[in-house]
Amino acid sequence: LFMNKFKRFETVAWVILITAFCMCVIIAIGTPWSARWLMMNTTRPLKVVIQPRAGIVAQQEPGSSTSTLLNNDTEIIGKKTFQLEENAEAWLLFFHPESYNPGAETPTPPIITVQIYGKTDITIENAQTPRFSASRLPNQITLDIRRGANTQIAVENNDRATVLYVQTPHGNAEMDSGTYTVVVEDDQTEFAVSSGRARIPNPATGEKFILGELQRAEVTAEGLAEIYTGERNI
Repeated sequence: LFMNKFKRFETVAWVILITAFCMCVIIAIGTPWSARWLMMNTTRPLKVVIQPRAGIVAQQEPGSSTSTLLNNDTEIIGKKTFQLEENAEAWLLFFHPESYNPGAETPTPPIITVQIYGKTDITIENAQTPRFSASRLPNQITLDIRRGANTQIAVENNDRATVLYVQTPHGNAEMDSGTYTVVVEDDQTEFAVSSGRARIPNPATGEKFILGELQRAEVTAEGLAEIYTGERNI
């Protein structure tokens, strides 16, 4: 009877010892791995400023039907929708949070400049940059343009790659460093590349097309309509 009890205690002791060893191994491996994952993948918001320049420029909160008229430079936090009326003009500027210093003698240029002209509905869905400099992630910005008479976009890298995703009712585009024009009409969207490169999935097939310098594409809900070469007439 005594030996049976001793064996049971011995078995329990071994189970506790093996469990403790496994926990130590998991902690030893998991802690630095988790720290590295956080360092490589956590992000923080970019500084975003809207500059109304002419006409009626309104800001709308998500889920709200009330709009606020903007007259001065305004810092934007989180998801926001902006509505411009005919003959209005506004600029959206995206800065790295550590380089944003509007009072500096020589201000750091923005990562992305979006010049909006005419009747436009545009939403900032996301604007993030890696929290730690060791991260290999790019700056990532997502804009949703429901309508837009003429949206001019300049994308810069500024020591880190920048990727801009543009969503429209007819199709999407992924843009690298360069300059672009997006025109969203009722039945189609036109993406034009002045410099840089834009990747556009065909809504009908999912196949991605790459637009290079001085190329334009018309996209409808049914698919990629036309691809042209040459400057766009504005």
